Amino acid sequence: AQLDAHLKVQNEKCSAEEVKKCKLCNKQFTPRALYRLHIREHYR
Repeated sequence: AQLDAHLKVQNEKCSAEEVKKCKLCNKQFTPRALYRLHIREHYR
């Protein structure tokens, strides 16, 4: 159980680092692909 908890923390750390924030509307995106698509919407 302790190992599970440790792995969970590691996963959260990784995803926390992956969060991209849109400077234009302050939305947060975890997958980079989503973020890229979102930015493209702004620059139409």
